[in-house]
Formats: sequence, C-alpha cells, structure tokens
Amino acid sequence: RKRSLCQEDDENACISLGMVDEQARRMCSMWERGVHCDVTLKAGQCTLAAHSVVLMAWSDWFATFFEDRFGDTGGNDVELTEVEADALRAVVTAMYRREICLT
Repeated sequence: RKRSLCQEDDENACISLGMVDEQARRMCSMWERGVHCDVTLKAGQCTLAAHSVVLMAWSDWFATFFEDRFGDTGGNDVELTEVEADALRAVVTAMYRREICLT
C-alpha cells in the first residue's frame, strides 16, 4: 500500500486507495469544480454536490438507492439523516480522490 501525507505539515495521515488514472483525475476535477454534478447530498449542515454514477460505482447502498429512484422526478436531493456531516464529507472525498485522511 502506498502511503502519503496530505501535506508535509499536516498531522492527518492519508492512505492511498490505489492508482489514480486519468479518468479518475478528470472526475475528481469535475467534482471539485461542480461540473455536471447531478445529485446533492445533505447531512446536517453539510451539502455536497456529486455525480450519481460515482456514488453508485463505489457504494452498493447508493447503487440500490438510485436504481430504485430511476425515473423519479422528485429531484435529486438526498437527505442522509443518520450520517454525520464530517463522515459524509470524508467518504465522498475518498470516492473521488481515492484516499482517506485519518484524523
């Protein structure tokens, strides 16, 4: 496993989740810029835009959730009442950046 620090002076250790290919870098860049995000995740005061296809690729729960909603015209806001804001932010960030920062 490749290990890297988020930044030299950062006390949070990061563990790489695998090689980052060009497509993954592009998806991460699109997410960071909010380009073509089609879903909004909400947990407490945290609101994150994301791509449903990325969420579905990483998570069976999201895959089932979005497949069940296929064709639903009720909007693309997902309220996650049982998830803490910091946890949501960490998980979604890990899906795009392919690393988890441990605090």
